[in-house]
Amino acid sequence: MFAQVFIFVCFIAAMIVTIRMRRSKPIYIVDYQAGVRFQDGSTGTILPPGNHRSSAGQHPITVIDLRPHQFILERLPFRDVLQANSVISIGGEIVVIDPPLAVSTLKNLVNDSLTIIRESLRQSASQSMADPSDEGRARFVEAATVELDRELKSRGVEVKNLEVTEIWTQPVKHPIPSEAN
Repeated sequence: MFAQVFIFVCFIAAMIVTIRMRRSKPIYIVDYQAGVRFQDGSTGTILPPGNHRSSAGQHPITVIDLRPHQFILERLPFRDVLQANSVISIGGEIVVIDPPLAVSTLKNLVNDSLTIIRESLRQSASQSMADPSDEGRARFVEAATVELDRELKSRGVEVKNLEVTEIWTQPVKHPIPSEAN
């Protein structure tokens, strides 16, 4: 009788362990990633590289890639301060500086960041003059970096190594009055 009860208790314990193991899944975080575990809706805990278990119902783990994501935005049209039609191409790297904030504010790290970068670049480019000289490019990179940092740091990412690869403008053509001739 005791042996049968012991076998039954062991069977029930094995079933409980099996059900819990099926509900949780193993997550392996490599050295260039970080895991963020949110508990009770509060700020996330950053998990180090290694093997972790996550359960969807209690404390899910979100893995985020910490490597820089290079981007190139080609031929963004804008109107500069003089209302001249201009085009700019720019490249740089998107870097995660605060993993819990990035996970909670951005659904897709790269695509959402590129949308913000594109709109911020158009905004800052339209407030300056399109100058293709080296000094003009450097001034634009400084102004754009300040604008992008203001927009992106509140979302846990930043842009580094920003570089203008192309900038050109079409001269403004004002109609010449016929009485001038």
